[in-house]
Amino acid sequence: MSHDLEKAVEISPDIFWVSQRDPNSLLQINVFLRRFRANGKAINFLIDPGPSEFFPTISRKVGSIINDITQVQMYSINHQDPDVGMNSTFISKMNPRSLCLCTEDTWRLIRFFEIPSKTYKNIHSFDQRRVTLATDKSHVLDFVPTPYAHFVGAFAIYDRHARALFTGDVFGGLNPPGDLGLFAGEGHWDGIKTFHQIYMPSKKAIQHTIDAIRALDPPPLMIVPQHGAILQGEIMETFLNRLYNIDMGMDLFGKQDEGMMLKGYSDVIAILFQRFLAFVGPEEAELLFDFSDKQQKLMHLVDIDIQGLKQIFAQPEQALGLFLNKIATFHDRGVVNEIKSLAIKETLQRRLPLPMDHLYQDTFNDQQNSQVLIKEEETLDGDALLV
Repeated sequence: MSHDLEKAVEISPDIFWVSQRDPNSLLQINVFLRRFRANGKAINFLIDPGPSEFFPTISRKVGSIINDITQVQMYSINHQDPDVGMNSTFISKMNPRSLCLCTEDTWRLIRFFEIPSKTYKNIHSFDQRRVTLATDKSHVLDFVPTPYAHFVGAFAIYDRHARALFTGDVFGGLNPPGDLGLFAGEGHWDGIKTFHQIYMPSKKAIQHTIDAIRALDPPPLMIVPQHGAILQGEIMETFLNRLYNIDMGMDLFGKQDEGMMLKGYSDVIAILFQRFLAFVGPEEAELLFDFSDKQQKLMHLVDIDIQGLKQIFAQPEQALGLFLNKIATFHDRGVVNEIKSLAIKETLQRRLPLPMDHLYQDTFNDQQNSQVLIKEEETLDGDALLV
């Protein structure tokens, strides 16, 4: 199913995707607005408010659903990364009574986002980590700790009414190149697996989280991560099962001798160059790499020409990074993302450290606010949100 991603997308009744997609990025960011409405009352809840670069888009899309973003009375922050919660700085200033839900571990760091301390609510302070909202007794949120996935204070939010589980980085993924869709299919598996191998400390942390998800009653109908695509139906069950025993993080890094690492990086660069050559042809490859210029940093570390890689002289991880820097300057972003995706896959398969600084060079475009809808309900605020 395709959606108009320039607008807010209702993924389930009263749950709206209000973020943006960047065609130049492998790592997409999701922000969701959950509306709770009953008995003439309304609570507008923003889950993981997102990065500051996205604020104009998020504000516009939220404003197309409710009066404007000042009517957001509650927001949650899964962990302290700026792509998750930096917009709380703006929201807390626009509505100083809006409640911030997070753990104490996260609060120690996000308090520097200038969030008023009196608005902070520790999710562990609620009885059984469950809260009923003032709109209706059926509007219940369960807070599910997900320690070290990928932060000690991370947690998931289970919306029992919608049976939607908002998981932060857990079940996030790198989108397949060119795929900006909101819902996951089989093609998203490699990106989800790779994302966890990069960002999660070990499979033990994920196993603990999946066990907690399996214990939810009733079980969730959809898993809604902060990165990548939404899981529901059969694909959700399939990916839960697959991820349980995948090695990730420190599980991947055993001791390798220098010779094996050199061979591994040599194989990766050779594969990447041949794939790039197949995409663009020899003339474009010659133009990009300029093999005759032996003063380039890359050429100090490798022997490479239009026929392919012959040898890595030294510093194989840096050589791969410099190679990817070259690729990143190519004018076709689709080709660049294909090579980046392949680089991640090939290095992880060989259990090699990733040259992370060279993999993500994402840009975001601000957008202007558009029309708003008339406010229909009384909006609750501050401590009046919770029973």
